[in-house]
Amino acid sequence: MALQETLDEVFVYRLKALHSILTPFMYDSLKTKLERDNAF
Repeated sequence: MALQETLDEVFVYRLKALHSILTPFMYDSLKTKLERDNAF
């Protein structure tokens, strides 16, 4: 049971780390796309 809780914590931690890494990239690409659309 304790092992399962530890695995869940590791999973959540990795998910948060991945999210914090990917969010700026998604935001930048979205901003670039919007700027490109507004340029026309």
